[in-house]
Amino acid sequence: MAITNLEILTRTDPFEILAPEVLDKVAAGLERHAYADGETIFRQGEASQDRLFIVADGLVELLVAAEDQPQTVVGVRRRYDFFGETVVLSQAFYPGTARARGDTVCLSLDRLALEDLIYRFPEFSGFFNTLLAERMRLLYEGLVADRPRTPVTPSGALLFRRQVSEIMSSPIASCGRQDSLAHAARLLAESSFGSLVVLEPDGRAAGILSARDVLHCHFIRKGASVRKETAADAMDCRVITIAPASSAARALSCMTRRGVRRLVVVERGVPIGVVSRTDLVKLYSAGALMLAEKIDAQASLASLAAVSREADEMLPALLAENAGVPEMLGIMSNLYERVNRRVLQLSEEQLRQEGRGGPPVDYCWINMGSAARREQVIRTDQDNALIYDTPPPDAAGGAARYFERLAAVAVEAMEACGFARCPGGVMASNPQWRRSLEDWNRAVAHWVASPDPEDTRQLTILLDFRTVWGRRALGHRVRDQIFAAFEASGSASHLLVRDGQQSAPPVSFLGTISTEKRGPHKNRLNLKTAGLVHIVNGLRVLAVNNRVTAASSLERLATLAERGVLDPEDADFFRTCFETLVLLSTRTNLAKVRQGQRPDHYIDPATLSRAERNLLKDALHGVSRMQKLVAKRYGLFWMNFFS
Repeated sequence: MAITNLEILTRTDPFEILAPEVLDKVAAGLERHAYADGETIFRQGEASQDRLFIVADGLVELLVAAEDQPQTVVGVRRRYDFFGETVVLSQAFYPGTARARGDTVCLSLDRLALEDLIYRFPEFSGFFNTLLAERMRLLYEGLVADRPRTPVTPSGALLFRRQVSEIMSSPIASCGRQDSLAHAARLLAESSFGSLVVLEPDGRAAGILSARDVLHCHFIRKGASVRKETAADAMDCRVITIAPASSAARALSCMTRRGVRRLVVVERGVPIGVVSRTDLVKLYSAGALMLAEKIDAQASLASLAAVSREADEMLPALLAENAGVPEMLGIMSNLYERVNRRVLQLSEEQLRQEGRGGPPVDYCWINMGSAARREQVIRTDQDNALIYDTPPPDAAGGAARYFERLAAVAVEAMEACGFARCPGGVMASNPQWRRSLEDWNRAVAHWVASPDPEDTRQLTILLDFRTVWGRRALGHRVRDQIFAAFEASGSASHLLVRDGQQSAPPVSFLGTISTEKRGPHKNRLNLKTAGLVHIVNGLRVLAVNNRVTAASSLERLATLAERGVLDPEDADFFRTCFETLVLLSTRTNLAKVRQGQRPDHYIDPATLSRAERNLLKDALHGVSRMQKLVAKRYGLFWMNFFS
């Protein structure tokens, strides 16, 4: 008696984990194929049949043929094994040939039915996660490459697709760290390069030495002698490396973020070139580097407000030149953050001119929300706070008045620079978001311990913060207090998860994209509230429970993968989901801004191409997976307990 489809499925991993009623339905939809000995099921190089094959009886050989070489058997599939999985989701071409060995019977599952199972059952989808991530990567790369190009003004002619290897200075001019400074100076004089890479004995880069460094050592450092000092004594130890295949946009982002003038291009640990600010200035005629320096040079809040508007012109150029999402986030966030830092410098100066003097105690200004996560590509409302060192009791009143005035001036200046005031009052001008270190620590302890949803909301806002100006140690101390409070709490993480589970999953039970059913946004999807927010929330919970200090979602993903909290394949999958949603949201919002509308993150899936809809669906599936992942780790019992 022939074995039934259902009996095959119940013994085939991962189908065996599905509930009986689900297996019944899947089994009913399977097709059965009989193959004679030696018959080909599919050939290497053929287009995908959009089906997953399962061996029901017999044997299947998998063969691969290299160019001008005979076929070689690379694998065998027996009863209860599946094959053809490498292309069923990617819809690519078969990388090998499948051939029956002996009389063979196979079952096949249609791609759409397989996708339905993947979207509905996280445990099942985990088995195919690598394949789904590969499909997403291919679709995402296609989306980036096929974006309609728009005309860009000369000031935005950025050529972001150029690789570092195309613009770097190579071969490098170098010296050893123990070489005399006099020898290094001669090499600099003889070289056409503006700097030397100082090498360790094993060939790794130890530092950068420029003519300016030599002069500083000789004339500024007392007693320093060019003849006695070594290259290591004068070099800049900040060696920031970059891969030759990285984009020029990534180099630009790295330089503006780290505040360096040169990057060492490294391949397999060995320096092969140097890319400098001059190289990028030549490439970017009047691009982000020049604008960053222009922002820093403004001497008044009024002139800064005018110049800061120029940053908005960078985003269309980035999209037009197909910059990747990490580069786009890095460059736009760097520019907006520079505006913020310059605002605070000029605000302090204004208070001095008012006769209030300088800050009475150390303080730091922190950004929260998308600005802190370095995900602000289009200007958003302000989300900021101020932490100041706890003053002596007799100076508490004066310190409070000083920082009240500083916050008022800075918030007003940020508004003049195009960053609207937060409708919810999450700004340093609000006393709730302007406290001494001691008061902040008390507030954190209260919010972490409180089951009140409003306190949970306040805590959620604070968990994403980044110090942008002032004494960073104050921010570190508040973050340490947050970590300690979470470790001591038995419910804080569960309350955060409960708060993030209030909205429905973005993919319906049937695996379709869930859109709004009524109102002004009928048949549309909010990419932020239905998608990005849940990835951000999930990473926030994972980060705070694993003492990850980074606020950026991409940095959190990388760190969580490095520490083994997330499987590297899962991290890659979530990264592609995140970048997809950011790209679609940015493109949609920018189009609305051009039409004079307010960016609102809403998109109509019907306006997307088939490939874009598939990519969006995969990304939203990733959102559902993130929701379920954090709920499983932190939420199930406590969500029910507090409901």
